Amino acid sequence: MGSFEFTPSNFPFENRNALLDDYTPDELVGRDEEIREYHAALQPAIDGSQPDNIFLFGKTGVGKTA
Repeated sequence: MGSFEFTPSNFPFENRNALLDDYTPDELVGRDEEIREYHAALQPAIDGSQPDNIFLFGKTGVGKTA
């Protein structure tokens, strides 16, 4: 059985930093609707009023922290 070595030309990830625990992407692709909903829910706090409660949930690894 042969060994396989990753080189810059065959590394399976475009951005190796995305594998780090503290990585935060520059943009959340495909999350426009969710971002609009969060913005609407938090707008009262931005305006200095009492915001509604929001509950964010989802499976591990789906991007809740980002």
